[in-house]
Amino acid sequence: STLSSSSAASDVYKRQHLSADDPPVLIMHGTADRTVPYSQTVTLTGRLDELGVGYELFTFEGAGHGLQGADRAAVQAATERAVAFVREHLPGE
Repeated sequence: STLSSSSAASDVYKRQHLSADDPPVLIMHGTADRTVPYSQTVTLTGRLDELGVGYELFTFEGAGHGLQGADRAAVQAATERAVAFVREHLPGE
């Protein structure tokens, strides 16, 4: 099932133990995702902003779940940035 309501998603994120000491989050999401609505990413990033948790968001216009239908060059660029993101935020790196 999916959470289509923004308020329902917000409640879920508040209960999922997000806290200000969480590490930065990398998010990749397609705007046409019908499994996990893009509105949930909007809610999540709002909650991360409230907590002061860093994040990097890659939005893929028109892409579905698993980035189906996304522009290959955009996915490749985001993947390269994801590798850099992980390296930047790994302890001891």
